[in-house]
Amino acid sequence: MSDTEATQDSSAPGLKRWRLARTARDAAMIIAIVAGILHVAGLWAQPLGAASLVEAGQGVLLILLALGLMGSARLSVVLAALFSAGSITKTLMAGSAWSLVSSTECALLVLSLVALIAPTPHHHY
Repeated sequence: MSDTEATQDSSAPGLKRWRLARTARDAAMIIAIVAGILHVAGLWAQPLGAASLVEAGQGVLLILLALGLMGSARLSVVLAALFSAGSITKTLMAGSAWSLVSSTECALLVLSLVALIAPTPHHHY
């Protein structure tokens, strides 16, 4: 076995853990887009008012967070987790019915936390 093969074999577990983080991040991006679209689509299901405009604004923020999740910075993952945790807390405190939007934001929270906890490769420049 050559030195390069031994190096590739020893780094394989780290690469698999990094792929877990990347997969969770990509899935969080898709879920954030879906949740954002659901928030904005609420404009057509509810009478136009301040509450529906705030919901649509939250949807736009989620779509912008999804753009950040396409990259590699951890800030967008932290912001997605905080946004979804705040939204879920608001839903629970208000005693509102659990909806499809709440379910997608719960999935976003879980995937964001997995992406934060899973190790990522460190780049040395």
